[in-house]
Amino acid sequence: MGLIRSTIIKVFIILIIVFPVFISLKTVAETGAEAEPPIIPVLVYHRVISKVTSIYDFTPEQLEEHLKYIRDNGYTPITALQMVESMDNPEQLPSKPVVLTFDDGHKSHYSNVYPLLKKYGYQGTFFVYTDVIAEKSEKQLTWDELREMLQDGMDIQAHTKSHPYLTKISKHETEAAYQKRLTNELQASKLVIEEQLQEEVKLLAYPYGWFNQSIENVAFRAGYRGIFTVNWGTNLPSADCSRLKRRVMENKMTKEEFETILTARPLPIEIIYPEDAGIINKAPEIQFKIPGFATDKVEIKVRSLVAEIARNEDGVFVWSGLQKLTPGYYLIIVKGHDHENRPFINSWGFEYR
Repeated sequence: MGLIRSTIIKVFIILIIVFPVFISLKTVAETGAEAEPPIIPVLVYHRVISKVTSIYDFTPEQLEEHLKYIRDNGYTPITALQMVESMDNPEQLPSKPVVLTFDDGHKSHYSNVYPLLKKYGYQGTFFVYTDVIAEKSEKQLTWDELREMLQDGMDIQAHTKSHPYLTKISKHETEAAYQKRLTNELQASKLVIEEQLQEEVKLLAYPYGWFNQSIENVAFRAGYRGIFTVNWGTNLPSADCSRLKRRVMENKMTKEEFETILTARPLPIEIIYPEDAGIINKAPEIQFKIPGFATDKVEIKVRSLVAEIARNEDGVFVWSGLQKLTPGYYLIIVKGHDHENRPFINSWGFEYR
């Protein structure tokens, strides 16, 4: 009797241990895999005006169409600051976050964007450069307007002092003079905004998206905690806060293109050459791997050049399509699809001198 009772107890213990594991394995098998981490798309808008004169201008009606899409498809807008502060605790993120950013401090951000965001109950981030506000032009935001927006839950962050191409060195400018000017561009704007709004500025967006590793170092010494580029792609909670991706919005984008911008997951690229945010003086042969991603062909785009390239026998994607380069920042964009035809995208850049 004692032996039977002992056997029953052992079987019961085994069932307690094994059954939950079986259920867990069954759940994974049914869903296909563990849940993927959330992606965070960051969108960049510029002027929102009635009569557009640039592909980067939106009418209020066009912006509202985007806001409706975001609402109707279950997205929750958060600010850029909320995004950066949640990186260490991604469980704080909503299930489908999106960040709406507006660059350059144009008056339409107060007259058109701000009312639309309030209409939908959304927050946005406004990256402003301080010299243009000091001009007190009727086309630009005022400090009083920015204070009102800040008090109403909007996020105000830095976009440098004068909105220059940060990588450009003047013809007769010494390295020491350039470093001094660069430091002033990044520090002065932060200090002016903090003085005017009485709110710490923690984030920077690069004008035109041009940057390199040296500029990153100056930015972090200036006290920024997160830096936004205009490199294509979405962000994972594990993203490098010194190179956060944002996609510049264009008014000719289709609904399908907008959907892809919001849903494309980061392509797991392993860069071989050129180094991300590196400085080079010779046209590069671009090389990279995509470990763990089941595709043999991807699309590569650098400025106006687009090509489809295949993985070689060593598992490396190689492209030699860049020949004559002019000085500036070059963005390398790589797109692919997985076995379910879901879009994936990633990008990195280099400066050519």
